[in-house]
Amino acid sequence: NPYDEPHENREAWIPKNAKRSKNPEVLYFVGCTASYRQQKIAQDATRVLEAAGVEYDVLGKDEWCCGSPLIRTGQTDIVTDEKDGLVKHNLREFEKRNAQTVVTACAGCFMTLKHNYPIYAGKLDFQLFHLTQFIDKLITDKRLILKRPLPRKVAFHDPCHIGRHHGIFEEPRRILKAFPQSTFLELPHNRYDSQCCGAGGGYKIQFNDRSEYIASLRVKEALGVGAEMLVSSCPFCVTNLTAGAKVADVKMDVAELVSLVADSASA
Repeated sequence: NPYDEPHENREAWIPKNAKRSKNPEVLYFVGCTASYRQQKIAQDATRVLEAAGVEYDVLGKDEWCCGSPLIRTGQTDIVTDEKDGLVKHNLREFEKRNAQTVVTACAGCFMTLKHNYPIYAGKLDFQLFHLTQFIDKLITDKRLILKRPLPRKVAFHDPCHIGRHHGIFEEPRRILKAFPQSTFLELPHNRYDSQCCGAGGGYKIQFNDRSEYIASLRVKEALGVGAEMLVSSCPFCVTNLTAGAKVADVKMDVAELVSLVADSASA
């Protein structure tokens, strides 16, 4: 993992009462950031699946990094090695579990699985959804009911990897509008014109101060439209926008969309 954390801690986030299935409808690919840094996102993702009655499982310690940070910084040998590479390992684990549907809440993992894995290993043998796509479908199919209103006036920040890279724009907006008594505010820069949070492409690793400054501009943009909360659907975005609010020295709550859904559906 890119955080150099002990691998045995990868599944430390899993709640003791998690309702994992031996015959899952979906396999939830957690990703490194939610496993080690933003564990609430991982826990809230499983809460959403449980609230909708979705049979799910996770790879746990058998999950390795998807390879996104290495690919974005040109270190593809570790990712593509035919024997011990990250791509081969993760695909083997999917195959062992006969995964038919894979979901991930991480925009970086989604980009890597959707775009890069087919380049390195051929067509995927499973359906892949970003969790916003899957939640949108659960709401449409009336398997998931949102009960609690949004806690603040919210603006949505489009993550680059699921936004302009894959056109997942309307799903998160439909989810936000599905909350009872929701107040959704659109940012001036949105969809294909959205601004990066500053954390992508390995930029935060090399230029953290500049990365957080870029995030502070996005926070100020949300403040300018009257938003009280900036929401995204990527753990990297949530992490960096939170730092951006501190740099801007403004009061702006930053939330992951899946967490808001979990709180509302579990009310």
